[in-house]
Order: sequence, then structure tokens, then C-alpha cells
Amino acid sequence: LPYAWEYVLGCDVRRERALAFAARAAAAGRPVVIFFASDSTEPVPVPNSIVFHTSLCASTLRPGEYALPAWSEDFVERYGAGRLALREYAALPVVGFCGCADPLRPSVWARTKPWLRRGLHSLGLLTAAASLPSGRTLRAAAMRYLAKSRAVRTNFVVHAQFWAGAADAWAAGVKEPMLAARLAYVRNLMDSDFVLCVRGSGNFSYRLYEALCCGRIPVFVNTDCVLPYDFAVGWRRHCVWVEGAELPAIATQVERFHRQLSPDGYQELQRSCRSLWEEWLSPHGFFRNFHRHFETTGIAGGSR
Repeated sequence: LPYAWEYVLGCDVRRERALAFAARAAAAGRPVVIFFASDSTEPVPVPNSIVFHTSLCASTLRPGEYALPAWSEDFVERYGAGRLALREYAALPVVGFCGCADPLRPSVWARTKPWLRRGLHSLGLLTAAASLPSGRTLRAAAMRYLAKSRAVRTNFVVHAQFWAGAADAWAAGVKEPMLAARLAYVRNLMDSDFVLCVRGSGNFSYRLYEALCCGRIPVFVNTDCVLPYDFAVGWRRHCVWVEGAELPAIATQVERFHRQLSPDGYQELQRSCRSLWEEWLSPHGFFRNFHRHFETTGIAGGSR
């Protein structure tokens, strides 16, 4: 499809053209490849489609659906003059986060909501993904567990609003607050050994890809996610993998992962994280390997 699916949403004309395009492809015996960069996890209603989507749930993954990386800028080129800044190994690793999250001291209602969600899930009234707390709540919970641990150091900058509240100023043509927020975000990445990566409004994390781009090791909290090239990439070698239900043990898992690295191995992993982004997850890397999705399925239409 020659335009992204998010441009179809809310526009009847584009939707009709997209469906007509898909019908012509189906008549020719060909599938339609659709790109969908959105927080939504709703399926694309085109039967003969292969969909590359930023926000997916593993438990409801449909045939022909694959993860699409979330793309921003190349931080090393933009902010590091093309040079990957490597950190030295330290006994206590620094875990960083800069972004929007619930208060680290939650209200009674905030503490109650996760239990309510789990109860509704046990009654079959919520899916596994919907039963999880929001991204903001999960981020705050993860930071609280990390902050309590003596095995790690924390580098947290928590904002109550998206982009530290600078998005409205940007929309009004005032760029300075957004640029300052961006630089603070980049500094936080660069000044951390590990970076907490938890879903946002969609079931994916921009921060995951941006941390890898900077050669930083993600602490990835899995919320029923689907990651790009999960059939070819060793994701667990490049990040601390924490299941959503294991959140109370997040600091222990970071400590264990860090202890297994030698000083040389730690720097090599930083290079490997950057290489993973360059070779598989950057726009060029993703499309250089794009054909692998179809080789894996063995059929033109794609299936899992």
C-alpha cells in the first residue's frame, strides 16, 4: 500500500482507495504489504495483507503480522558526531530513565488499579494485554523496585507530561522547550549503562530502539510484545529481559546480567547493541533484511 495505514484511519476516501487497491491485488493473486506505525493494536481489516505494525500483542498475533521498529533519529550521528561513546564497567551499574510516568509515590487508587485489572482478567473480562497496568504505571513501578535496590544506581528523570510538557509549545511554534527536553533525554541515555524500556501508550517502546542506537543495554519489560526479527535476532543476548509478572525482581535481574559481564565484555556488548540497531532495526538495516520475512514463511502471502 503506497501510504501508511494510520492515514486510512478517520478518512473514508483513503480507506476506500486502500480497500480497492487490496481487491485488485487479490484479483491478481498477490498479497498487500501494509505498514502501520501506531499505538493501536487493532487488526488491519484487509484479508490478503501482510502487516508490519509497531504495536502488537504476541497472544493475539494473526498470520501475516510482523513487528515494525519505531524510528526516530540516529542519536550517534545527530548528537555524538558519528562516534559511539562507550562507558567503562563499574561495580554498580547505572539504570537510566527519562520520560513520562506516574508519580513514584502512588495514591491509594493507583495502588488498587493493578489488582482490579488482574481480577477482571481472571474473570475473562480483560485480555492478558489489557489486564496489565498502563505504560505510565508500569514504568513507575519498575523505577520504585530499582530505586529500593542497593545493587544498582539509578538515573531517573520523571515527567508528569509527555515530552516534559513541551509538545504544546512546539505546536505553537516555540521550539526551545522541546529541544531542551530532547537533549535531556539524550544525556540520560548516554549517562546510563542500562536503560529502562517499558511500553508507552502502544504496546512497544521507542526507548528500546533509541537505547540500542546509542549502544546502551535495554532493561526490557515484556508486556506481551512482538519484536522485529524475533525469528532471527538474539534479543535476550542484548537486553535484560523482564517479564511483566517478574517486575519485583527487576533489580536482581539487572544485577545478575551485569555480574556476568567482564569489563571488556561490557564494552563489546555496547558495540553489539549499536550493531544490532544498525544491521536490523535502523531503516536501512530493517529493509536490507526485509526479504527474510517472506523466506521464513515460505509462501508469498506470509503466515506464522
